[in-house]
Amino acid sequence: MAKVESIDARVARGEIKLSYSARKGFSIEYRDMKTPLGNLGISKITSKFAQVLALSPYFAPQELKQLFVLARRLERELLSRTPKTEPIVNNIKLWLQKSQLRQNQLKEWLQTAPQLFISDLLRDQKFELP
Repeated sequence: MAKVESIDARVARGEIKLSYSARKGFSIEYRDMKTPLGNLGISKITSKFAQVLALSPYFAPQELKQLFVLARRLERELLSRTPKTEPIVNNIKLWLQKSQLRQNQLKEWLQTAPQLFISDLLRDQKFELP
């Protein structure tokens, strides 16, 4: 595994980013590579994103509650002996796809997400530089 400082430095310079596309879902971008993000990362991003949206006047509390529930359900499922995460991840994708506003806010947040959060997430994912 690459040195943690190396990953942190590259996150700080913007070389390593998190991204989301409606078709492919969450991924880590590094140079011209896109690596799908693991389900643990998806649950962490979903929880953090829901916390950020909770401060936004554009989303109803009930709407956000659904996203929090999906993130917690995914975290619990990952702890089970035989996790079946695909339906939950698909529900998170559907929640995001329901409006352009949700997708735009997610993409904007991923671009401005705290570097420490991204670095921690990459360590959790055991992301290695090629």
